[in-house]
Amino acid sequence: MAALGLFASLGYAVAIDPDWRLVGLLALSSTAGLALGTLLVPRVATGALVRIIGGMMAVSALLIVFRLLSG
Repeated sequence: MAALGLFASLGYAVAIDPDWRLVGLLALSSTAGLALGTLLVPRVATGALVRIIGGMMAVSALLIVFRLLSG
């Protein structure tokens, strides 16, 4: 699956001229999130983890809806 994402990203980068600063920021934040998640997941109860992820998804959905309606 990671290989598919890598090649899809490379194909997209060739097709357009991406904002490389944003690409770097996303890569850095993803790496930090991976490291933090690796440390925290074994220490957090499964039910709490499900609620945290569900809450983050709900907030993301609300932000998307808000941006669609306001712009």
